Amino acid sequence: MGAQSSTGKAYISSKVVKALISANLPHNHPMRQELEANAEIVGDDRNLFVRVPDGRGGKAILADEIERLKHDPRYVATISPSPERVARTDMKKLSENFDALCPIL
Repeated sequence: MGAQSSTGKAYISSKVVKALISANLPHNHPMRQELEANAEIVGDDRNLFVRVPDGRGGKAILADEIERLKHDPRYVATISPSPERVARTDMKKLSENFDALCPIL
């Protein structure tokens, strides 16, 4: 990140948090520290963007870097699998846990 002002650090942090939440990850996910440490503000006075080095000498958007880091061995174990999806027409699957949720009825 280099020598960023406190305002610059806060801006980067807010953009990283938004990107993590958009990727269905918690705001305090361990990759947040790496993203914030490597992030840079690019653009002109009117259009500011947060980018991270992509390893090929270029810059990547946060969403792309988060997708790449999701497959990184350091973070694979910290990402929970997507919940099972059930079709709304599958009444048996939809109702199989009703008794556990509402034992009073």
